[in-house]
Amino acid sequence: MCVQAAPSRTAPLRQSVKRTLAAGQGLLSVALAKAANRHGAITALARISSLFRHDGRIKRPSGTIPADAFSYLTNNNERLRDLRLRYQGHPACNHSQWSPASVMHGIDMRYFRADNMYLYQSRRYSPLSFYATSAFTKQVDRHGLIDLLVEDDYFGAEVFDFHGKAVSRDLLDSVLESNILSRFLPLDARPISILDIGSGYGRLAHRMTMAFAKLQYYCVDAIPESTFISEYYLKFRRADRCTCVPLDEITKTPLRGIDLAVNIHSFPECQSSAIAWWLDQLKLMAVPWLFVGVAKSLGLTSRERDGRRQDFLGRIEQAGYRIKAIVSKFEGAPVLQKEGLYPTDYYLFRQSLV
Repeated sequence: MCVQAAPSRTAPLRQSVKRTLAAGQGLLSVALAKAANRHGAITALARISSLFRHDGRIKRPSGTIPADAFSYLTNNNERLRDLRLRYQGHPACNHSQWSPASVMHGIDMRYFRADNMYLYQSRRYSPLSFYATSAFTKQVDRHGLIDLLVEDDYFGAEVFDFHGKAVSRDLLDSVLESNILSRFLPLDARPISILDIGSGYGRLAHRMTMAFAKLQYYCVDAIPESTFISEYYLKFRRADRCTCVPLDEITKTPLRGIDLAVNIHSFPECQSSAIAWWLDQLKLMAVPWLFVGVAKSLGLTSRERDGRRQDFLGRIEQAGYRIKAIVSKFEGAPVLQKEGLYPTDYYLFRQSLV
């Protein structure tokens, strides 16, 4: 049984775009352009780029919550308490952003897919940006994943209607990242093992294993709440080829045969010492490929405890990795590079010492 905790926030995206553009000097026709003319429509919106963003309001979480989540996803759960004890003092847990206090304040575990520290959603962008990002994703999706994968409002995800398709940032980012990776690695041709460092609630693990039948996926995170939530979430989604590995078990029983390590928006939230620890583990495990996603505004920089940002490309190179490709999230769409949902640069590294 599931509980509808509050009225669903599934919104008719095209109607929201119409209202936004109507307020923008009668440019309604731009958002209503046919798919064949979508690129030209998006380019024309450069003149009204302010309509892509708003003042940073965070919506009250709502959506469908499974009945067992109310009793299981709690701070006094024995599994979570055990993970917290085990992670204490670990070198990867030298947090500058994800402190226990910030997690307690910033994450409602029942609504872990809402607009929060795991995944910013509509707090910065208007429905117009969701529409434009959805149109771009549909256009570049070589595998048809946006049609294959299903979205819902479970656990507070902000879901919008795009021409009859439920979309969210969870879905759109996952489709784009999967398409970028598939350009360099044969994700659908042979068995591949992926280690997701800083996997959060298991967003990309869920999506990629649903999209590619031969993937084996391992999730690890230095935040005990993330391990706890992802264990629950991936079981809920029946993502049988996903394994959540507690942080302290990485060194006790090192994973072998990992083909690719991914880190999406996590390293820039860490101190350089934690990044160095992770890179040492990848070197010991002889992981040949490393895929790092960072906000375009941050680049390959860590967040030190005093707030300073420090370049960590040198640390990656010291671990033996060399850049093989840099791909922007909105490659070929200059307006979206600035105004699309959370512009990101992806770096693909190859281990030169293997």
